[in-house]
Amino acid sequence: TAFGGAGEAVLAVTKNLYYAGGVLVCTKFMKDEISKWMSTIFPEVVIHIFLVSLFLGLSMITSLKQLAKVSSLGTAAVSVQCLAICLGSLAAAFASGGKIEYEVVNTDCDWNSIGSSLSVFVFGFDAIISLPSLRGQMASVQEAQQCFSTGFAVVAVICVVMGSAGYVGYGKSVKDNVIESLTDTCSESSGLVCSFFSLASAGLVVNLSISMPILWFVLMSFLESALPGPLGKQMTPHNIALRMCIMLILFVLGQSMKSVSDIIALSAAVFLTCSSIFFPLAFFYQLRWKAMAKGGPGCVPAVTKLRQIGHCVVLLSGCCAMLFGWLDAMAKL
Repeated sequence: TAFGGAGEAVLAVTKNLYYAGGVLVCTKFMKDEISKWMSTIFPEVVIHIFLVSLFLGLSMITSLKQLAKVSSLGTAAVSVQCLAICLGSLAAAFASGGKIEYEVVNTDCDWNSIGSSLSVFVFGFDAIISLPSLRGQMASVQEAQQCFSTGFAVVAVICVVMGSAGYVGYGKSVKDNVIESLTDTCSESSGLVCSFFSLASAGLVVNLSISMPILWFVLMSFLESALPGPLGKQMTPHNIALRMCIMLILFVLGQSMKSVSDIIALSAAVFLTCSSIFFPLAFFYQLRWKAMAKGGPGCVPAVTKLRQIGHCVVLLSGCCAMLFGWLDAMAKL
């Protein structure tokens, strides 16, 4: 390994703390969305009891095979969610009657929030921390780079399209979560926008109900491998109690936060920048130096100047995301 046992330990801790933050984000997202549906029918205490029961049930996931049967449902939910956000935003633009304010240059930019924006951007590509294990399981490792590059390009295009649609629909008033803008439009009127809001919100809940247990499974696998005795053995009474306690703590922490975007920014700024930016760059150059120390400078391909500049830009962006994302998120919490 690049940095030995200490490097593995630091990477494992930061990666799994990020997974814990991801579970926390999911609990907050799901509570906010489900409350929009149920708050007019049930009191808040009933909603919390339902959510706690749901999350405690999901915390008992012990194998990804348990989710395999509903993986297609998760893909469909993501597709419906993205399509509903785009179409709902366009419907809101037509319903506004030309009263939306647009700007070529954002004159109201809060420069203190740049770090948080970078952190949220990094969060959109959080799958990068799983690439080493995915690469090892591929039948053809030679296709890994093209496969991952294509996947990240698709994600980037989807984010750009959805962000653009949100801006077209709401202009300067668009919120960080476009679904919240759809919610406001739906509360002021009814009709097509409300239908798209319902689809987007339902798609998000279904998507998180399936994707959150994946983060939870990875987190619990790490803890169970590190804990001795019955705590580390799946579904013993001690293990069940541990799962319930951790999930309840994450749920309570999630509900104590004011904004989902602030939780994302904080989690990504502290942990994801390390796992997705700093560590990969450090491991890349450390392994190169070790290889050249053994086989000489010609044993590994040279890093081009353009690639070195790209690495410097990524490193600088990571530093900004970590520092300013942390400061801005802490100021808002």
